[in-house]
Amino acid sequence: MKNLCFCLWLFLLTVSVSAQCRLDGHVYGENHSPLPYATVRVLSNDSVFVKGTTADSLGCYSLNALVAERYIVTYSCLGYSASFVTVDFRNQSQQRVNVDLQPDQTRLREVEIVGSSFVRTEDGLIAIPNKQQIKHASTGYDLLYNLMIQGVDVDRRSGKVSAFNQRVTLYIDGQKADYREVQSLRPRDIVKVEYYDAPTGRYSGDVTSINYVTRQYKAGGYVTLDAEQTIGYLDGNYNAVAKLVHGGTSYTLFAGHKMNESEGNRVQKEEHIYFPDDEVVRDYETMEARAKSNTQYAQLNIQNKTDRRTLVSKVAFVRNDVPENYNVSRLQYNGLQQTSRRQTQEKGWMPSLNFYANFELASNQYVEASLGGSYSDNTYGYVYREDDGSVSTATDENMYELNANVNYGIRLKHKNSLTVKLYHLHKVSMSDYHSANDLWQHLWTGETILFSEYNHRIGKNTSFRVSPGTSLLQYKLHGNDMIRQFSPRLQLVLTHQPSPKQYIQLRANVGNSFPTISMLNNVEQNVDLIQVQRGNSSLETTKAYYLMGVYALHSGKFSLQATGMYQFYNDMYVSDRFIEGHNLIQTYRSDVNWQQIIGMLSLTWKATTNLQVKLDGNYNYSKFTRGVSAHQQTLSGSLQLNYYWRDFMFNVYGKTPSRMMDLSMMRVWMPASYGAVVSWSHKDWRVEAGVSNPFYNARCYHFKLNDDVYSMRSSSTSKADRMTGYVKVAYTFDFLKKVNHDEKQDVDTKINSAILKVE
Repeated sequence: MKNLCFCLWLFLLTVSVSAQCRLDGHVYGENHSPLPYATVRVLSNDSVFVKGTTADSLGCYSLNALVAERYIVTYSCLGYSASFVTVDFRNQSQQRVNVDLQPDQTRLREVEIVGSSFVRTEDGLIAIPNKQQIKHASTGYDLLYNLMIQGVDVDRRSGKVSAFNQRVTLYIDGQKADYREVQSLRPRDIVKVEYYDAPTGRYSGDVTSINYVTRQYKAGGYVTLDAEQTIGYLDGNYNAVAKLVHGGTSYTLFAGHKMNESEGNRVQKEEHIYFPDDEVVRDYETMEARAKSNTQYAQLNIQNKTDRRTLVSKVAFVRNDVPENYNVSRLQYNGLQQTSRRQTQEKGWMPSLNFYANFELASNQYVEASLGGSYSDNTYGYVYREDDGSVSTATDENMYELNANVNYGIRLKHKNSLTVKLYHLHKVSMSDYHSANDLWQHLWTGETILFSEYNHRIGKNTSFRVSPGTSLLQYKLHGNDMIRQFSPRLQLVLTHQPSPKQYIQLRANVGNSFPTISMLNNVEQNVDLIQVQRGNSSLETTKAYYLMGVYALHSGKFSLQATGMYQFYNDMYVSDRFIEGHNLIQTYRSDVNWQQIIGMLSLTWKATTNLQVKLDGNYNYSKFTRGVSAHQQTLSGSLQLNYYWRDFMFNVYGKTPSRMMDLSMMRVWMPASYGAVVSWSHKDWRVEAGVSNPFYNARCYHFKLNDDVYSMRSSSTSKADRMTGYVKVAYTFDFLKKVNHDEKQDVDTKINSAILKVE
């Protein structure tokens, strides 16, 4: 009996140990770059299929619960030759196998994709650029613009990328990036672009995410120079990048200079201020205006990367200067004419230091963390003069910012996953306001967000995601009590794929929004002899509720996305105005409700390899209630057409007129815009020339605002919004072995500030 029990125990132990056998590793492609979504299959010695999986977006794969035997493992991916590896678990229960697949040259030369370049995956969309799209792009924004991803709007010159009317978070090889990072990407080093319309895992917490997957090199370097000059007014942007790669370490140095100088901006404005016993009517007409600014930046990035971890450090310096910004207007008070002059000056510099680390704890787990800090030194001056008097203020500010986050993720069985994220952002602002009433202000704010996300597969074609969390905002203004505001967060997402070419998604969010740090103060700034701008340190946290439905279809040469959204914000912070003595006070309030209904339709048609068209339509209705009453609706559309011919690309774009209402409840009418671009690309040279709004010299923005104590109508024009042109030249020089031009990383030329400025 004892022997029988011992044999049974030994058998169970053997089965238990066998079930713990695990195979993991990475699949690489050409130049040792990660090969996303490669197929991994485990076969027995007689070639019978045992188990299989697919590598993730970074080429990582994992297979568990294998019996302690000898196997043949096959690795395959479209466009690459298959690889066969023998793995033996009889002596060890865990094996790590990294495989480099070689391109299938015969197949690649014979196959040409002329249909859709979009591939729908379980958690997003993969856009595979073709040769023409890559050739006629010099930055990551150019390539994203050429890809024409439905529902994604790209302004490649300003670096603004949006989807669902909100900003898209950008990544490069899984690391968060900003403008300079993406601006410096060399398109021919981009393998594919991943678009996550409902981000999960390491991208959870974003509204939408885009990740550039690039080729990785082990040695070499490059130097890139680019210059862009506007024709019609002075606006220049000049950049240089140098990168050196040795082994797993890369060194990248960025530097740049931007300058802008414009004249001739014109504003016409009529104001009515309703005092209890009098009405003041003022008419403005600009006679002279001039604005001048310049920015310089430099940054050094050092990155060390292995199969199991990535370490990055960045040190940067940014300087901004606005030495001149003024306008002189003809002013009438109730019919009495005089002259007014409004002038501002700004200057700031900011050094910053950032660290990032990512560790693959196992084949199915990872931890990533980042820590960054910056110091800003800012000065701001404002002067307003009329014939009857003047007001002025000068502000000196020192601002410190510290941000940190830690993320943990684990991939579970049946393609389920769990992610936990912790963020903290801490700001301290110390400002001296020198005006008629000098004021020293010390304000610190701390915002902490903790949330988890569980993604669960329901059958083969459906997934459900739940993301509970909480946020804490703490701030203290010198002389006031500390404020603490807790707010719950919750996101629910249901995604169903009826077929590989289409998907349906339903999303519901409960969240919050905090007022900006420049609003949370007790500072007063004189706008003119009547108007005073004032902060409000008692603003509440806004509660946000969000519903969205999306349907997408990819069929041959056509791709379509239809979206409907509803948003409701309770205790929304908006502008507020009231009469106090002989002054009109402009401040903020947070006791207003705001709701918005949005409908969007996006269509992409890739007629041929050389001709591609994208059409977008947008309906927007917004409404303010509870203490105020204002609403606005608009219907707008846009067109983008690209045609490729040999070394040339021709681009035509246009947007219809549109209307909007901002948080000041001001209605804005925006004119139509259109333009054309032609570019020439050959080897390492690229020359681009464009024209905006030709034969359209009267583009005018209109503004309207009405409330109980103040009403205003105005119109404005500027040289930047009239007919202008630009020329851009870019050249890249590679030395030693070629490397990927993957980043002008994190050179954010915006300097942090909490100064209350006159609007």
